[in-house]
Parts: sequence; structure tokens; C-alpha cells
Amino acid sequence: MFRKIILIISFSLLMNLGIASAKTTLPGAKITEEQAKQIAMNTVSGKVVKVELEIDNEVLVYEVDIQTPNMVYEVKVCAKTGKVLEVEKEDDKVKQKRK
Repeated sequence: MFRKIILIISFSLLMNLGIASAKTTLPGAKITEEQAKQIAMNTVSGKVVKVELEIDNEVLVYEVDIQTPNMVYEVKVCAKTGKVLEVEKEDDKVKQKRK
């Protein structure tokens, strides 16, 4: 949890200083935020409303929230491989794990 907070704070500071951008990858990440958005939108059609880079079970993932006409989906994309790890309906928290 502490590593997650430090990572988010560090990236936020870099964004505020103009050092990092959406095209920047962090150590351990091999895909950019823009690439993660595209991968998520290939999985769920809709409008991206939020993207966060987080550590989930010691794996660096982009959590991409996509608004559809009926609900919001959270698509977790591995920041190292670009693989979709999980798709979750935000309204009822029903998880559909990808293998």
C-alpha cells in the first residue's frame, strides 16, 4: 500500500512539473497511458473517464474506467505486457477475470 501511495505521489509531482506526460512510462511499465486506453477501449466500447496507474497484487496496472450508456466498467491493463487482466462492472462490482 505504501509503495502504491509513493508511486502515485511521485507521478503526480512529475506531471505537475511537466516532466512526465501521458506518453511517459514509469519504471516497470512498458506501455503508455495512451496505449492502455486503446487496449481498454478495444475490450469495452465507450468513453474513457479516468485512468490510474496503480500497483495491484504487486503488479503495475493501468485501471481504465470506461463509461457506456448503461454503466461504468473498470478495465485493468498490465503496464508491462498490455494484457487485459480484469474487467469489472463498477455498478455491481461483478468481476469477470481474464485468463
